[in-house]
Parts: sequence; C-alpha cells; structure tokens
Amino acid sequence: MNDQSKGRHKKVQQSRPLIFQRVRSKVTTPIPMSAGTAETLKRYVAWAAGQEGADEDEALILTADQAFGEFFKKDKLFMESLEDKTNPGISTTATPPRTPGGGL
Repeated sequence: MNDQSKGRHKKVQQSRPLIFQRVRSKVTTPIPMSAGTAETLKRYVAWAAGQEGADEDEALILTADQAFGEFFKKDKLFMESLEDKTNPGISTTATPPRTPGGGL
C-alpha cells in the first residue's frame, strides 16, 4: 500500500503578497472606480511593491489580474455563460479593440 497520505495538501504559510504568486500577459484597459476603492488600491499597490522591492506598475497589474480573476470565478452565472457554447454574445478569446474611424 502507498505510504503517501491522501487528502488535502498542507497549507503553505504566506510569505509574500498574493499578487506576486503568478505572472501573466498584460494589456491596458481604463477602469473607472470609486474614490475610496482607488485610494485603497493605491495604498495596497504601494505596500505590496514595497514588500517585494517591485515596481508599482507591475504590482498594480498583478493586483488587478488576481482581483478580477477571483471575482469572475465567484460569479456562478457568469461562469455558466462561458460554458454555454450556444450563447453567441460570450467569447473566452480576446479580440483586439476597435480604433476610431473603423479598422481593427
């Protein structure tokens, strides 16, 4: 019989800000938000970047990526819409933004 235990893996103690756990590709998209959220975001980004000696722009990108990703995962209706291949309005592939005056 196998000596390895089956079940949950032990949690590893967090030693750095969560945003630095993974890296992804980047695009720029303006996102309006409340003043309070903007201030909290600014403070978090400065704190996280300082913890790692990282650039604040990189910390902002990583924070947005992880925050939105987690939010989207928690929205069951949205996730179901992604699985619905008959819904023509939902695409899981990125499309380039249109430029003013036509074209892509």
